[in-house]
Amino acid sequence: MSLKSVRPKNAYVKLYSEDGSVGYYQEDDISGEHSLVSIEKAIRIAKDNRKLHKKRHYMSLHPNPDDRYRLKVHTVNKQFERYSKGESELDIDRGYDESMTHKCAVEALSRMQNMKFIFVGDCKHKPLEFDFTSIRKEPYLNLPNSATYYPDVLCTFEEDHEMYDQWGGKLAIEVKYKHGCESYKIEDFMFHNIPVLELFIKNDTFRQFPAERPGWPEERLWGPELVEKHINDLISYFEKGIYVTLIVNPISTRVHHKVVRKLISDFHEEKSLLEQQIDESDSKVKLFSNELNSERARIQRLKSEVDSSEQRLQRVQGRKQEEIDNQALALERFRNTALLEKKKNQIKNWVVYAFIATMVFLPNLVIASLNEVFSIIFSVHSKIALMLGIS
Repeated sequence: MSLKSVRPKNAYVKLYSEDGSVGYYQEDDISGEHSLVSIEKAIRIAKDNRKLHKKRHYMSLHPNPDDRYRLKVHTVNKQFERYSKGESELDIDRGYDESMTHKCAVEALSRMQNMKFIFVGDCKHKPLEFDFTSIRKEPYLNLPNSATYYPDVLCTFEEDHEMYDQWGGKLAIEVKYKHGCESYKIEDFMFHNIPVLELFIKNDTFRQFPAERPGWPEERLWGPELVEKHINDLISYFEKGIYVTLIVNPISTRVHHKVVRKLISDFHEEKSLLEQQIDESDSKVKLFSNELNSERARIQRLKSEVDSSEQRLQRVQGRKQEEIDNQALALERFRNTALLEKKKNQIKNWVVYAFIATMVFLPNLVIASLNEVFSIIFSVHSKIALMLGIS
């Protein structure tokens, strides 16, 4: 992702006297705040009134006036640009961080051949250790786009380091104390494949120069001994690990090609794997479809068998019911036959009884009249007929 360049199009105006000894900010007549001037107006003044232009210092947009730095008017690019270190007073101002905190930190880093960087912030990069082949303090860099910069520290390292291919064997270190890198500087370093590590020094910490800390008495004097002691203290602290933010993390063409080849290789490998998985899935789907069709056929056969079994069961039930009905009818006939036999036996018994009675009472019947005999016989026959009618 490219960084959008945000170069200033406005700046505060600080007016100076003829000898340059007294300077004050030009204020707005209505609001009373420091006045802003556009780059177009500054270019017109620089071309049309050189005397007035020399009295006007254009300052950065930092909210705190003490942390502002001087800007130059670039008539070609039509923008304000920060002065670079080492340029002449006519064209440029040494407006970079001149604090002792910044100077001592840069000096301490320039004396260290071996460094271990621990990354903070959003960067998830693992700690990196370097054995630098060269360390240059505030070197002059003239980039192909004609931009010039003086990074605080520029280091080079050997080709056997793991980051050589990606960073091209170089890295810049910027010390952030009063202000950090401008967006256009970050953009230029990004486009020219210069990695930048930013070391942030907070106020009121032991890394801040003692005489610039809030508790240092103004009347207390200090000299080179304090400076050297602070530099050595910083070196001792940095040897344990330097906590930095990776603000520019470029990638070289060589590594880019490796990454692209790796991505293409991974893509084809992933594609082959996916195609293999698709083929396996198709085979599984076909197998499952065949099994499903077989199962459907088996279910259909079972359903047919169930229907056939139900029909057989109904036929069996019909036959059984018919047998039951026949048996019931046969039983009824048997009952009737048995009852009829019982009646017949009763009649036989009556006939026997009548015969026996006749034989018993026969002597008496000789005396009786013929009409009485016929009357007795008729009564016996009536009873037998009655019994037969009942049966």
